[in-house]
Amino acid sequence: MKILFLINKAGDGGSERFVLDLAEELGRRGNDCILGYCLEGPLAEKARAAGIKTARIGLERKDFFSAPQRIAELCRLEGVDVIHAQFPRENLYALRSLKHYGRPKVVYTCHWYQEQGARWRLMNRAFADRQFAAAAVYEEGAEILKNNGFAEDKVCVIHNGVKLLSPEELSAAQAARSSRKAEDLPGQADVFECCVLSRYSPEKGLDMLLDGIKLVDADRPLRCTVYGGGELYQHIADRVKAEGLETRVVQGGYIQDTRDALLRSDLYLSPAEKEGMSMGLLEALAAGLPCVATDTGASRSIAEDEPRCGTCVNVGDAEGFAAAIKRYMEDGDLLASHSEAALVKAQSFGIERMADEYLRLYENGPEGI
Repeated sequence: MKILFLINKAGDGGSERFVLDLAEELGRRGNDCILGYCLEGPLAEKARAAGIKTARIGLERKDFFSAPQRIAELCRLEGVDVIHAQFPRENLYALRSLKHYGRPKVVYTCHWYQEQGARWRLMNRAFADRQFAAAAVYEEGAEILKNNGFAEDKVCVIHNGVKLLSPEELSAAQAARSSRKAEDLPGQADVFECCVLSRYSPEKGLDMLLDGIKLVDADRPLRCTVYGGGELYQHIADRVKAEGLETRVVQGGYIQDTRDALLRSDLYLSPAEKEGMSMGLLEALAAGLPCVATDTGASRSIAEDEPRCGTCVNVGDAEGFAAAIKRYMEDGDLLASHSEAALVKAQSFGIERMADEYLRLYENGPEGI
């Protein structure tokens, strides 16, 4: 099977990790994947390094009339069977491309959710007959898709998946965690290390994160490293300096190896205001990290459904966020039990399971899930 993944910006967020991991896993199973994108970034570089074919296509608003034809030309040239779109605009362009070349099935994954306006709902209904399937990444998201005009029989739920560590890799990584931290902070091996993987964008809640970190009152030293980049990077840097948080908040920038960053941490933080199913949060589970997260998207079910592996607080609740962090800093038994539970829960979010379900979706539609 040949699958064309469509995404406008080949950046470094969770949606991009989803595309890369799924394309690599499908490729290992003998499928042929192509990355179609518009704006250059780390995803395109990683895809090429992994041997995935890439094609640059105009997918911005200004490409409204030209994009469908270019997508159709690429699909005809490459013999594409499935177009897998990641965001509403890409999905719309893929659906309109079928007028020029009708062979591919168009599948849409919605990564984060909001009620769309009347114009979008109308377009979603107008193109319902061309939509092969629309996948939500968590259960409540499926209802939002239906409210946004997607046909009920075209909607399904496929939870995101991540690459899991082998038992040997995990054991070795956990044994090295303390020594790695000691190397990072000589003389401060007891530092409590928190990790955030996030774009620096408004919906990710990084201002609330700083508010919460300021309120943590504990005897142990605390350090929170935020990995990623984006429009609010300098704003956060300015706040860290102005509010004297340099010893508590470190901006780690964009990194290729998120797993190494997670494996040297004690706790994962997810302060987002809007989220679907956080890839960073799932990666944290796979590294055996408990989490403190805001109640958005699937975060509460990930953190607090059995086996419980974290704590969820209301969006914007800096005091509750700080209290939850402090509890993990002071209660070693809780930290250890939630760490073990994270590893157990991660097993249900493996990349192999996700790839199986998407292959069934590509072949049979939502009835196959």
